[in-house]
Order: sequence, then structure tokens, then C-alpha cells
Amino acid sequence: TTLFRSKTGIPYILKSKIPEENDSKLKIIILDTLGQLSAFYKLSDVSFVGGTLKPFNGHNILEPAAFNKPVLFGPYINNVKDVAEDLIKSGGGRKIYNAKDLEQAFNEILSDEYKIRTIGENAYLVFRKHKQSAIKQADIIELYEKNTNRSEERRVGKECRSRWSP
Repeated sequence: TTLFRSKTGIPYILKSKIPEENDSKLKIIILDTLGQLSAFYKLSDVSFVGGTLKPFNGHNILEPAAFNKPVLFGPYINNVKDVAEDLIKSGGGRKIYNAKDLEQAFNEILSDEYKIRTIGENAYLVFRKHKQSAIKQADIIELYEKNTNRSEERRVGKECRSRWSP
């Protein structure tokens, strides 16, 4: 197993480097593979939506909220400003500007099980408020998956859609 260490010494691993016979003691996994976000959001304690660190027009910050997870995201959220504002106002999410912010947020949230649960519940309430847009996004993802023939992503997409549907 190839573990890396951040400048602060925190060990992490890239998803593509995890061996098949993993011992599941990994604390931080950086996803560098496609089509696995939903499965990992479901398993995580806190989610950081890294696609919001660069001007890619933001990624879906509602997805981890659908799984009752605290949501951390970067400043590039132009296409989801209303969702980001609601997450911040509700206490279900936090905007991150740099590595120090991210480390501080992880340390603060992960230090208390009650805090993880409360922030996650607040995020889920925002998800419920915006679930119609999430259903539209699930439809887009499902269409993409049908066209790319990815059975695992399709299964996860259907699972999410059944949870999101009214």
C-alpha cells in the first residue's frame, strides 16, 4: 500500500493505489477514479467536494448531503450558489479556501460524533429542500450511465434515486 503524507504529516492514499486485500484501516482516501463518489459519500463521516477548488463551475454539493454527511466545499460554486448558501446558513456545510481551512474543518468536525451527526442532519434538510434539482441531476447521471454502460454506477444511481424520490 502506497501511503502519502500531507505537509502536515496526515497520511492518505489515492483510491487507485488501494490494493484488493485492503485492511480497511485507511482514514483518508482521495478519489482519483471515476464513478465512485456516491458509494464513498455513503461510507464517509465528512465529505469534501474537491471539484469546487478550481473554476470548473462547481460539482454537486448536494450529493453528500443526501447521505446525511457534513459537506465541505471550495469557493467555485457558481452553479450551486443557492445550495451552498443554504448549507452554510443551516450549519450543514462549510466553504473551504485552502489546506489549512480543510484541516481545521476536518479536525473540528471529526472530533465529536454528535457534531458529525448534527451537521449531517442539517445538510440532509438542505438536500430535502433542493431534492427536485437532485432528482433532475440523477436523471442526467442515469442517462449518462446508460450511454456508457457502467453497471455499478447505474446501480448506485438507482439506489440514490429511490432515496431521493418523493
